[in-house]
Amino acid sequence: MLDSLYATLFQSTPRFSAVAIWGAWLSVGAVLAFNAAAALSLGSTGVLVLAIAFILVGLIGWYWLSASVDLLARLLGGQGSGQSTMTAIAQSLWPLLLSAPVITIKGWLPSLGELLSLLLTLWILFILIRGIRQAHNLGWGKAVLCFVLTIALAVVAPLGMVMWPFMLIFGT
Repeated sequence: MLDSLYATLFQSTPRFSAVAIWGAWLSVGAVLAFNAAAALSLGSTGVLVLAIAFILVGLIGWYWLSASVDLLARLLGGQGSGQSTMTAIAQSLWPLLLSAPVITIKGWLPSLGELLSLLLTLWILFILIRGIRQAHNLGWGKAVLCFVLTIALAVVAPLGMVMWPFMLIFGT
């Protein structure tokens, strides 16, 4: 998986170069940091701290999501690689750049803003599932199942990390 991470971060892909992926990733992190800083009424230092935190946590989340999707897709008969999975996930998150205008619209027209927010979320989910499908040559049903199982793992994994020390302490 580390070879795939390296290849995705530093080598060109047929559709996008590494520079384009990194540029989009940094742009998404910056937009989300500005959105969060505005919601929390933080100043420029808050924006910088949030941008760094969002980018670092986002990279970890990207790796976790990619590894989970890749494992589950292979269990479901997928034939893709870790690199194609990471690239598909990175490319599927670019619509997050539109979250800033959607948040602005929410301030002016709350109902329209909520509708646009829902549509943006659905669009991202569709692109993400389509990316999983294409990266692993899966059908739509298996791609959706892979995504749902990945989200379930993301919810259960922290619980396991919390429960594991208790099991060790009280189980022995």
